[in-house]
Amino acid sequence: MARKKIIFLVSRFLHGGIDAVLIDYLQMLSTDGRYEVALGVGIQLDELEVFRSQVPEGVSVHYLVGSSSLTSMYKERMQRRIPLGKKIIDETILSPIRRLTLRRNLRRIAEQYDIIVDFDCTYYSLLRGINRKKILYYHFSFRQTMQQNQRRMMRIVGKAEQYDRVVTICKEMRDEAIELMPHLKDRISYIYNPKDASEIVRKSNLPIIDARLDEPFILAVERLEESQKDLTTLLKAFAIVSKAQPTLKLYILGKGRDEQRLKELAATLELDQSVAFLGFSDNPYVWMRHSKMLVHSAKFEGLPTILIEGLVLGKLMVSTDCPTGPKEVLGYGKAGMLVPVGDEKKMAEAILTLLGDKQRQADTLANVSEQVKLFSYDTVRARFYEMLDEISN
Repeated sequence: MARKKIIFLVSRFLHGGIDAVLIDYLQMLSTDGRYEVALGVGIQLDELEVFRSQVPEGVSVHYLVGSSSLTSMYKERMQRRIPLGKKIIDETILSPIRRLTLRRNLRRIAEQYDIIVDFDCTYYSLLRGINRKKILYYHFSFRQTMQQNQRRMMRIVGKAEQYDRVVTICKEMRDEAIELMPHLKDRISYIYNPKDASEIVRKSNLPIIDARLDEPFILAVERLEESQKDLTTLLKAFAIVSKAQPTLKLYILGKGRDEQRLKELAATLELDQSVAFLGFSDNPYVWMRHSKMLVHSAKFEGLPTILIEGLVLGKLMVSTDCPTGPKEVLGYGKAGMLVPVGDEKKMAEAILTLLGDKQRQADTLANVSEQVKLFSYDTVRARFYEMLDEISN
């Protein structure tokens, strides 16, 4: 009997948390041979696709818009400001052509697959009328999205009926979705993001020569974009921590549009010698393994990948208790400390407490070893296949 075919769709394939989770799904599902797995990417961005090399060999990749004449200006806009004239050309001429091309190619490719997973929730308008089993993934707090962009959230709600299942990535987010779409209650479920523990451990043990690894440091790994993240609070908290522990360093892995502003804030707080911005790394796990602690600061989240990876590596962690994600990953405070969003004093207090209290460390790490099982490939794969069986029947 021929295997059923499933395709995961994303609008772009870059370096964000959703892209990293997608890689885990592709790897998790392509190993047991139950489904033929494919990836569909809206716009081809070539060298900007930092995870492209990690797509498993058995997964076919379809680019819906790949012509350089349609993508080059869009790619340029993503990296830098372009002259107004070029921007107008891209928005008024090239963008409509890209959308028409994407729609045409999507319909052609979708006919080859039995199940379509709209993994970054961007295809809800383009999938109308396609007679296939369809699954919508949503990775952020519905409530937060409603506050930030009510029009987009209502469009998603209006289109959700065309999907056979709406998947959220944590329980709290599922509850938000049911509150927003009570008529779809039976179609809404949650599945935690999977992580390949063996691969994380393997990469964490790869040799890297960098003298900074020998310094005592705590580590943050996140996008440097303050619209969602909150490294501002972390830097202010570390200014307090460094007075109590002057030899301790804060390393920040990641890149984003607010990098320069955050560096200026670090300088204003007189943290020039104790904070290092390390940029993007395709192997943050070595830095995580050597760190004394992981710290995560955000205004809202979906399900922070860095915290799940921290569980895998058995790390002490402090995170803001922002809307959706951290509290469930950290076992509601048992596998890590949670602090209020935007409260640098509470964050500093938690960091110092967890660094200094040996009994608290032991109790926390004991819970970490249990909590990590929720995010294993085996656990998540079983939940995913259970969902597919339900919608197929």
